[in-house]
Amino acid sequence: MKKTLLLVAVLALVCSVAFADNLIKFGDMESGSATSWMEEGSTLKYDVGKGINGSTALLVKNTDTWSGVGVDVTKVIDKTKSYYIECWIKLSTKPKAAVKGSITLEFRPREIADYGEDWMGYYYLTPGIDFDYEAKEVTGSDIPVNPNEWVKISGVIRPEDMETPVDSQGIEITSPITGITCYFKIDPAKGMKYWVDNVIIEEIPNIE
Repeated sequence: MKKTLLLVAVLALVCSVAFADNLIKFGDMESGSATSWMEEGSTLKYDVGKGINGSTALLVKNTDTWSGVGVDVTKVIDKTKSYYIECWIKLSTKPKAAVKGSITLEFRPREIADYGEDWMGYYYLTPGIDFDYEAKEVTGSDIPVNPNEWVKISGVIRPEDMETPVDSQGIEITSPITGITCYFKIDPAKGMKYWVDNVIIEEIPNIE
């Protein structure tokens, strides 16, 4: 009995260490709730038993063309630091055409007179493949996803990626960034359902 309790304690310690560096504390979908996430042209719910290895996953039902699920990372992302971002995606049903998964960060500046709350004044960043980060396999975005298996989407962002943000009209953003959202999306999106699980954002070393 003592050996069993010791083994359980060791496994619990290993698991806690494995997830200790994740800046999204509810990224495994086993904590928090669907309200911990942000809807973007979609509806969200925790789906018990549908995650990786029978865990809980977040079911995303897209209702619009630019749809997905997001998480507010305004207090997580420091523009002077580097980050590794990962999520796992699985489609709910077989699509009629090829579907790809991606990660997108949206940087929102303080309200600008010319734009107001217009999304055209935002900066969108897709985490890239960085061969200087060898601790994890990095896939990049626009990765084909399907209903048969969980597929990893991952990438890296560096301070230089955030140093001079340019909005959707090609104009450099000089106003302070006041909000950052990290989106996990599929394309084409409208009318599609998919699960998201094991979202990870970890700080990694800067390149000297």
